[in-house]
Parts: sequence; structure tokens; C-alpha cells
Amino acid sequence: MISHLELFGIKPSFKDLVCEKTLSSSWVTSTGTIRNRPHIAALSRPLALINLYSDPGWVDTGALIHGQHQAVPVKPITHRQNLSMNTRLCLYEDLMPLQREQLRMLEVHPEQIVFSGDIVCALYSLPAQPDPAIKGFVLLNDELPVAFFLLKRRALLAHWAEPDSATLHALQVDRRVQGQGFGKACLRELPAAVNKLWPEIRQLMLSVSPFNVTALAFYQGMGWIEHGEAYSGERRLVLPLADAIADPRQAG
Repeated sequence: MISHLELFGIKPSFKDLVCEKTLSSSWVTSTGTIRNRPHIAALSRPLALINLYSDPGWVDTGALIHGQHQAVPVKPITHRQNLSMNTRLCLYEDLMPLQREQLRMLEVHPEQIVFSGDIVCALYSLPAQPDPAIKGFVLLNDELPVAFFLLKRRALLAHWAEPDSATLHALQVDRRVQGQGFGKACLRELPAAVNKLWPEIRQLMLSVSPFNVTALAFYQGMGWIEHGEAYSGERRLVLPLADAIADPRQAG
């Protein structure tokens, strides 16, 4: 297989081939050694050649590592294949700057926006400084953001929510990896995350449009219980945290 660099009459080095052909979760130092670092590649070639990496979603950040330009993917590059589940749930405020940029590229299907909104609106809900009444959570797979949601409590609770609850909003899984279990991974890890962050919370609540039958079935399949109306016909779903931790649907 001919390297893109060879088309320009340049003999690629080992470092170039690692960056170009593998696009792996590694970066290369000026000595040619590989160090694990999520989806960062150090290119030893001039800035103009970094454009060769733009097709798979890589962009130049302007930063230098040992005199080399740093190229990063602005979108997850692993969505073309079935992903292994190597996930963890973390707070938005704990993301690295690169991960925040990657999260901003999360997309849902157009028909889902009416129910979940988009990532721009969701992130706009977060204040500039961390607020104890609202938190953004990000699901990382191999340290790449694949899903996002908001939790609210106290003064930011909706009028239909109980005082001892936190409400779930804007759950979004990137459309390029939907159907691979990341939504379920969010809900499985959610009870433990809430118990650690807000131990006084006794239940989680959310509202779902009655027309969003897919979401209703999804939440109910994960142990959420329909409990009357939230507002304007929206269905209110409840997940008691004490039950959720022991529920096999949350663990499997």
C-alpha cells in the first residue's frame, strides 16, 4: 500500500507510517518511540502535509511535541467499526481540553434532536463555573467521548420532580456509535455515580414524550418505572437508587 507521503515524493519514516496508517491511540516522539496517549499523533513533517490527515478527521492544533506538529481527531475515529466496551463515566468538568473539543463534535440523528436536543444546547446549560445544582456527565470509551447527559437537582429541579430526586436530561449517544450499548452503559454507571456525587439523592427522574416509544422502551428495559404525568402529556419515569444498584438490569 502506497503512503500518502510517497505521492509527494517523500519517503515516509517509521513515525509517519504510524501516524498515517494506524491512526492509533499513540503518539510518536522525535526518537521514534511510541507512547500511549489517546488519539494524538505527532507528525515530523511540515505543517502543509498535516492536511493529508484531514480526511479521517485530524486537524493541526498548532502545538508542538519535541518540535513536531500535534494532530488530533476532532471526531472519534473508531466509529467505522464495532467498538469494544472500555468505558467510564466522568464529569464534564474533569475532561481534558482535547476531550472537550471531541465532545463538541458529538451528533445525534436529526429526528432525535426534537427529544434530546443537541450537544451545543446541552453544553450551553452548564454554567461557566461548576455549579452543585447541575452536572454534565460524559461517557468515555477508550477515553473518547461517545455519550453525554445532564443531571439537575435542588433549585434547578423541574416542578414535577420530587425534592429528594435528581432529574436526567439531554441523554445523547453519538449517532456513529448508536446501537453498540453506550446508552445502556450510561444508565448502568449512573446510580453509582450519583451516589458518590450526591449521596442524599434517593431517586432519579426524567420525562419522556409519549411519542418517543423507543426511549420509553429503552428506559423501562433498564429498570425505570412509569409514574404518571410530568407535564403536557410527557410521561414521568422514576428510578429508585436503592433498587437500581441491586437490579440485574443495571448490572448486565
